[in-house]
Amino acid sequence: MRWKRLILIATCLVALSGVFTWLAEAAWGRVGGGQTYSGRSYSSSRSSSYGGSWGRRRSNDFYFFYLLIQYPWLIIPVFGLIFLYSWAKSQSQEQEQLSFLREGDRYQLPPEAAANSNDAMRFTRRRQALQLLQNQDRNFSEPIFLDFVSGLYVRLQEGRFRGFPGVSHYLSREVANRLQGTEANSRAKITDVVVGNITIAEAHLNSLKKLLQITVQVESNYTLQKEGVPPQRLYSLDLLTLSRRQGVLSQGPVQMSTFACPHCGGTSGVDPQTGTCLNCHEPVLDGRFSWVVTTFKPHSEPNPPLTPSSHDSTSAKLPIKRSLTFAANYRRFMGRYPQFDWKAFGERVKNAFLQMQKAWSDDNWESIRSLETDYLFSTHSFWMDRYRRQGLRNKMEDVQVLQLEVCAISSDAFYDIVTVYLKAKAKDYTINLESGQIVAGSNRKEVEFAEYWTFIRTHDFQESQHQDETCPHCGAPLKVAMSGICPYCDTKITLGTFDWTLSNIQQAESYTPI
Repeated sequence: MRWKRLILIATCLVALSGVFTWLAEAAWGRVGGGQTYSGRSYSSSRSSSYGGSWGRRRSNDFYFFYLLIQYPWLIIPVFGLIFLYSWAKSQSQEQEQLSFLREGDRYQLPPEAAANSNDAMRFTRRRQALQLLQNQDRNFSEPIFLDFVSGLYVRLQEGRFRGFPGVSHYLSREVANRLQGTEANSRAKITDVVVGNITIAEAHLNSLKKLLQITVQVESNYTLQKEGVPPQRLYSLDLLTLSRRQGVLSQGPVQMSTFACPHCGGTSGVDPQTGTCLNCHEPVLDGRFSWVVTTFKPHSEPNPPLTPSSHDSTSAKLPIKRSLTFAANYRRFMGRYPQFDWKAFGERVKNAFLQMQKAWSDDNWESIRSLETDYLFSTHSFWMDRYRRQGLRNKMEDVQVLQLEVCAISSDAFYDIVTVYLKAKAKDYTINLESGQIVAGSNRKEVEFAEYWTFIRTHDFQESQHQDETCPHCGAPLKVAMSGICPYCDTKITLGTFDWTLSNIQQAESYTPI
């Protein structure tokens, strides 16, 4: 640590001062060392000049001040020492504030990872996909893209058999015709769509068609209702390809969350024959303005039974994984926000964690809606829905945060992004609501676990004095709708526009910094 090195330097200065003092004292008894060339010792000269009492008291508390009078040059190192001590103390306090910004081993996927390792292959594909997307589109933001795909998928499924109202600007005619089905299914209906995990499987550049394409895997639950057939809850794992012309830049979080025409912002829909917007009459289905779903491979099956599980202590024993660019990105971040309060940020993370554990245990996920992005909120709702429909509830009790450390800082075109290593312990167990029996975990034994939480906030955010219980835009009581919109001012507050918003949670076993 820098402040420790400065304390060491200060100690050396004190030692040097002592050496110089000893040398000066010895010089008084040799040729050329005294005030006169009389050969008198230092003590006799001092006694005759300042009185005998100083000779008797030079070992007491006033000796230090006497040295300053006798040797005025000592004032410089003394005041330097005082300054260094004060500065080192302030640095120590700052380091205490940044206690979760510690140096440690940096993580990199081992090059000798097995070629058939699923984790290694997923990491490699994701890293290559993100690098390609960012190289081709300087505005590409993974959090915005995941929110976009999540919202698009929900509207797409709910719009089947109904002409895809609200998302016709983002769905190719071939895919729309195939998903809408035959006339026999025209009275079918899909409801209660809950998106689970979205994985960017790959990205590539189609040089022949000059298209940038992303393939994503979407996990979801939804209810299918057909005429004359009881409603069926289905589990789906679908593969979607989104295409866009090469050179087109991504829009911001607000524009991409509206699902209106990407050219004019109109909501009139698209002419099914020409593929042009009914408002601005521009072709919008060829990817010239935004992403368009060009392939959709559905795979649905009856909801498989949920196998309840609980945390184990494995994740808490793994080393902390830090970004390779952590140090440089930290300095860049502090250069932009020199007054940023890391201690307050840590408290915010801790409070969010505790609130979310309580909401999860109480089956009241809507209460923390303002803390998460659309995609992450939908993911958690997906799992809560699966527990609820099987008469189960996972509970977290006696939750304690043991360790918080920032392990990655980055930014994209719209957001500052901070990932925190979070280690905690709790009693983690799942009960059958009907019988009250514990079917997984233990309500007696605490278990430690570790996760990586990623928060986003828009660039150049200005700290405000609002409380978390009020809307940051209008100040009204915070009662956020499922859409993430304040019902009083119609402002979407889950885009990281007003403060840090949780965008991703990964288990320590699967987290890999990019």
